[in-house]
Amino acid sequence: MTDTQARSGSVPQGNSTTFYPKAESTFLIGTPVVPISGASGTVTPASAIIDNTAHVVGIASGAGVEGNSVPVQYAGPLELSTAQWDAIDDDFDSGPGLATGSVYYLSNTFGKITTTPQAISVQIGIALSPTEMMIQIGEPIG
Repeated sequence: MTDTQARSGSVPQGNSTTFYPKAESTFLIGTPVVPISGASGTVTPASAIIDNTAHVVGIASGAGVEGNSVPVQYAGPLELSTAQWDAIDDDFDSGPGLATGSVYYLSNTFGKITTTPQAISVQIGIALSPTEMMIQIGEPIG
């Protein structure tokens, strides 16, 4: 991945797709998202709090802004800045960026990730470094 791709959240061809944010919705790069039932091609931030908000289709590799398409990565490495990961990480004391080697799960907080499995556990990926995660979306368990 080139330095420009890493800063913009771009992903290699073949492991992402394009969606549109739900009306009146914006979300950050790195946000785990779920599809909106009955609204083909539309996503909103995911949460592990109830089953229908936990079926993650991927991680937004661009910021979600109403009216604009957003790339969503569903597999492979995703590199973001430590500040971008920190903005969606519910583990406030984990340091700058991701905790290398840690498995990340969907948080109960909409649009966030955590290293602590929740009541509905959904694996998001594994931190390869403070700035890179291997996206490996799992099915909700629990």
